[in-house]
Amino acid sequence: MKKGLIKRIVSSLIIILFITGCTASEVTEESKDSSTENSSEYLLADVQEIKAANIKYPDEIHLTFKSQEWETNDLSAVDQEAVNEFLTETMTLSGEITEEIKENNLDESSLILAIEFIDGENQKTELEIYEIQETFYGRVDSLKDIYRLPAISNEMHYFESFLLGKSIPTAVEDISEISIKNNDEEEILLNQTTSMNEIERSPFISGWYLHEVYETNFSIEYRVMEDILHTLKNLKGLPIENINSLEEYDKVIQISDQENTDYLYIDSKNSQENLGRVWVESTKTVYEVPIFLLNTFSFDPLEVVDNFISVIPLDAMQEIIIEEEGEETIKVKATHDLIEGEEDLEMSSNFFVNDEEVEENNFRKAYQYLIGLSYEQELTEALRPSKDSEETIKIIYKYKNADEVIQSEILFQPSNDEEKYMVTKDGMTEFIIDRQEVEEALEQFQNF
Repeated sequence: MKKGLIKRIVSSLIIILFITGCTASEVTEESKDSSTENSSEYLLADVQEIKAANIKYPDEIHLTFKSQEWETNDLSAVDQEAVNEFLTETMTLSGEITEEIKENNLDESSLILAIEFIDGENQKTELEIYEIQETFYGRVDSLKDIYRLPAISNEMHYFESFLLGKSIPTAVEDISEISIKNNDEEEILLNQTTSMNEIERSPFISGWYLHEVYETNFSIEYRVMEDILHTLKNLKGLPIENINSLEEYDKVIQISDQENTDYLYIDSKNSQENLGRVWVESTKTVYEVPIFLLNTFSFDPLEVVDNFISVIPLDAMQEIIIEEEGEETIKVKATHDLIEGEEDLEMSSNFFVNDEEVEENNFRKAYQYLIGLSYEQELTEALRPSKDSEETIKIIYKYKNADEVIQSEILFQPSNDEEKYMVTKDGMTEFIIDRQEVEEALEQFQNF
């Protein structure tokens, strides 16, 4: 399960669930009000305020909630956030009753998690989760009803007791730069600096940017960046005794803050099932770490960035010129004025297409098609034509950044794949786009 925003939601839910005694049944009622078509049910809808939880399988851990914290003698230290998240994920599991699996199909060979909850009245409720042919099933207190679960978190699927313990220590506290380098591959550098101007940065919220891989500037997608940072800060593993180095590794991650740097050497190939190894340079310690955590750092760079070609806010836009062979040139102009609003100054905009004013809402809907244009994949030599084509679409943007008018030029040219265009933005040609996307965007403006 991806973390990031979900983690914050989960943390809020756990406070409600464990401190005020809100139950899954209350959440279920709200769900019924909002959607009568959804037949999914919360498995633990009848469980009230929890004061203890006993994980019975695959490890045994006895947790007790006292003085607003979880306590256990089965771990050397407890990560309160990790426990809250894990228990909330199990408490809020939902699924649909199914008859595709019979009770005699659920045995120890397919059991992946068993956990018992104890409420304030000392009532015990046991949840069991099974995996059969890559499908998850759940049941409560061995009742006849079996639920088909649409998904479960990786923490449930590959549970290890150390996932609830303290995180692997490093020399870096507030990460400001991350370098990821696979063997024999180029470095992926992520940090909080960029050459984008203020207007170019404004649509993106992660505050992190990709370097080294492409000439094109990219912001890292918010949820992806949250996941990377959360995993690095909360990396869980079990120290391996009598081993203080790795002879082989397939990835090196360098993390830095304003004062310190640390290195994580990762061996995810020569590993046990579901577990890899990580050597932390600052502590000279090797840990066994779940592969699902290490997979966070394996990605195609173009899949984790905000890969829109041009997202210029309309409030900054001054002019758009669209030129296409055989078509009338489309000239868009925008005017913006500050007017007195009920509480503050408000921006009033007017839009003109070939000198004719168009209705603002209709124009904004059309503009969504332009800013939605995104790179599909990297341009390869096989896709690059041997000679330039005259069949070129050119889009020129003129917009204000502070008091300066900036001009950006984008070209779409045929590639060796007739369904794809090569994209050249401000002189850089690195990617292709689906031809239909471009044609649909242009059609919006041709219809004015």
